[in-house]
Order: sequence, then C-alpha cells, then structure tokens
Amino acid sequence: ASLELLRKSLWQALELPQLNDDACLLLMKVGEMVLDATRHQHGKDDPISMGSAREAIASLTSSQWSFSQKPIEKWQRSRAVGVSVLYFASSCAGTAELLLDSGAFRPGGYLFEALGPFEHCVTGRAIGVAEHIVVADGGKFRQRLASDALDRLLSLVHEVDGMLQLSLVHVLHGLSR
Repeated sequence: ASLELLRKSLWQALELPQLNDDACLLLMKVGEMVLDATRHQHGKDDPISMGSAREAIASLTSSQWSFSQKPIEKWQRSRAVGVSVLYFASSCAGTAELLLDSGAFRPGGYLFEALGPFEHCVTGRAIGVAEHIVVADGGKFRQRLASDALDRLLSLVHEVDGMLQLSLVHVLHGLSR
C-alpha cells in the first residue's frame, strides 16, 4: 500500500520548480527503486507496472521537464539517473510506442543525448532502452527507432567496447531485420 502511494506522487514531485540536481537525483533514485519493486511485485505486463512506467516516461520526456533541466551541464547527475529510470520503465509492456512518440531518441531528446559522450553506464542504459524497443511487441517499433536513432547508434560503434559493444551490435542487428 505504501508503495502505491509513493508511486502515485513521485513523478509529480519532479515538477516542483525549486528542485536542484541533488534533489532530482534523490527523487529519481527512489523512482528507480519504485519501478523495480513494482515490476517484481506485479510483473512487467501488469497494468500497475505499465501505469507506473508510463507515468515515469511521461514525466521525464515532457517539455516541462526538459526545459527545467537547462543548462544541461548543471543537471548531469539527475539526467544520468533519469536514463536509468527510463531503462526500467522501458522493460514494461506497452512503453515502446510512448517512448518513441515522446521524441526521446530524436536529436535533442533525453535518450538521444545519452547516446553521446556520456558516462559509460549512462550510454549503456540508453542502449538498453533501445534493446527493449527493438524486441517490444515482436519488433513492431524497429523501423521507428531506426528512423529516430540509427545514425546516432552507428556513431557509437567505435566509441564503446566490451559488453556495451555487444549490446549495441544486438540493437543494430535487431534494427536491420
């Protein structure tokens, strides 16, 4: 019951104008844990998990959130955790289309920027979101993802290594099908 109350008010708290990077970072860490706990408690295909994931995506990809995160340099830590939140949210059913509709993978979008010169783990989480979209609904959204992010994903091939490169190759292979 307390998880439910927290889940409902968490994403609204991120819209408070007086929050700074540290406060947003902490709220998003809680959001990440709530999403994970909700998925474990209800399953990724459950309406409660899907609703929570959709709320997180809507909040973090909204134009109001984007505007409040300027200049980007002052918000690096909370933006990094935001990518992780989107990773957890994207594993729930019914979120691929919402992420693509939000423009998150288009130039200037939250995840598009995370595929650039960022911390290794942040780029990995953004690639993980792309992986979730590639397999969502039997590959239904591959073309849309390719349209939005293929060039950016291809530009990473020589910039990442190890397991991250394998994940990237998996995404690119999925997009080529």
